[in-house]
Amino acid sequence: MKTCLLIVDPQNDFVLPAGSLAVKGAEEDMQRLAEIVKGRGGEIDKIIITLDSHHPIHIASPIYWEDEDGNHPQPFTLIADGSRWMPRFYKEKAYEYLKLIKEKGKSLIIWPPHTLFGSGGWSVYEPLFETVNNWVLETGREFVAYPKGEEPTTEMFSAVQPEVSFDEERDRVAANNFIRHLEGFDRIWVAGEAENYCVKETVEDIKELRGDIGENIEILKGCTSSI
Repeated sequence: MKTCLLIVDPQNDFVLPAGSLAVKGAEEDMQRLAEIVKGRGGEIDKIIITLDSHHPIHIASPIYWEDEDGNHPQPFTLIADGSRWMPRFYKEKAYEYLKLIKEKGKSLIIWPPHTLFGSGGWSVYEPLFETVNNWVLETGREFVAYPKGEEPTTEMFSAVQPEVSFDEERDRVAANNFIRHLEGFDRIWVAGEAENYCVKETVEDIKELRGDIGENIEILKGCTSSI
C-alpha cells in the first residue's frame, strides 16, 4: 500500500507558542507527528510539506489597509466591503477581492504578519524538520517542499488554489501540478496547521478537483489543531 504524508504549514509562526499566529496545541501535534514518521517511516513513500509564504505587503496584513486617519486595522479585524478600511496597494484588485469573497459568504480576516519569506517564523518546526530529513537520508524517498500564498492580492489557505484567482490559467496549472504530487497513492495521511483553515481548505479542494484522490485522504487526528 503506497502512502503519501501531506503536512500542511508546519511552520514556527503557527507551531511555536511564541509564533506570530500560534495555534494552540500545534507544538504537541508536530511532536506526535514526528514520532509517527520515526516509528512508521517505512510505510511512507513520499512526504509533502506545504509552506505558507508571504511578502510584507499582503492583502491580509494590517499594513495593506488604512482608515481616513491613516490607522491600520488590528489583527483579526473583519473587512467586508472597504467602506471604513481602504486598500493602500493594488486597489482595484482589493475591491474586486472583497466583492468576490462576499459572494462566497466570507469576509477578509486581517492576520498578524506571519510566515514572511526567509524569517524564522517561515521555517519548518525544527524537530519535525530533523525527523523528515533523517527519513529522507534513511529511505532515499521523495520529499517535496511546496510554497503557497506568495501572491499579495489574495489569500491562499488551500495549497491547491487561492481564494480568488486573478490569473485563471496560471492557477489552474498550479493546482494540477499540486494534485499530480498526490497521484498513485492508496492513502494520503494529512496533518498540519490549522485544522479549520489551511488543512480544511486544502482537503476540500483536493476532493472537489479530484474525488478519486480525495477518497484516499485520512486526517491524522492528534496531529492537527484549530485556531
